[in-house]
Amino acid sequence: MNTKADSKTSSIRNKIICFIAAFLLAVLTIATVLKGGGISADELIASIRNASVPGLIASILGMLGFIYFEGAALTVIVRSTGYPARHRRGFVYAAADIYFSAVTPSASGGQPASAFFMINDGIPAVVVMAALLLNLIMYTMAIFTIGLFAILLFPEIFLHFSPICKVLIIIGIFTLIGLAFLFYLLLRRQRLLQRLALGCASILERLHCRHIAAKIRHKLDQALTEYSECVDLIFGKKKMLAQVYLLNLLQRLSQLMVTVF
Repeated sequence: MNTKADSKTSSIRNKIICFIAAFLLAVLTIATVLKGGGISADELIASIRNASVPGLIASILGMLGFIYFEGAALTVIVRSTGYPARHRRGFVYAAADIYFSAVTPSASGGQPASAFFMINDGIPAVVVMAALLLNLIMYTMAIFTIGLFAILLFPEIFLHFSPICKVLIIIGIFTLIGLAFLFYLLLRRQRLLQRLALGCASILERLHCRHIAAKIRHKLDQALTEYSECVDLIFGKKKMLAQVYLLNLLQRLSQLMVTVF
């Protein structure tokens, strides 16, 4: 009885510590953003006070939609592989992705943070990798779709840009297409992933992390086999793919609505 009570007390204490740490990190992040952006806390409060209340509510809903729809997409993908995933946890995966993307250089920390929470929930690493890559493809295609429709519906806006801006926009379009194709190759071409993993192992050996490198080489073949089976299972479900694409489209639109409102 005492052991169970001690375990419960320890769990509550750990949750309190995690909450305090997360709260302090959030305060530090907000303070850093305000300082870096040249905006004082007083100016921010004044802007909120003078803002439209319906507009603020709508923008907050857009922000929540931005997080919710990404989490829903990840949940749908994971469930399609046969592993249970709750929408509440999906919200956590998406929130981790968005938060760490915002506070790390070039948004490099978002997906690793999301992967950490997914693996911590017992989802296999191969499923996590496949889910995140597929979501990246759909995310990229959603951006491409919105951009294409914007140009088709409002061509005068595109034509209003200077020639240099037009060239940069076109380069951006082709970059998105190239990224989507790259993510697809990482999903469907396991040999490419194998080369990347072996390259990482070689780098680790040079850094004298031979134990980790040997572990990667030892588990690589089995992991690639499981990964291939997972990808085949995912791409065999057309309805799920369409649903994930739609959820990513709603996520992108939610993000745009924050600025609009």
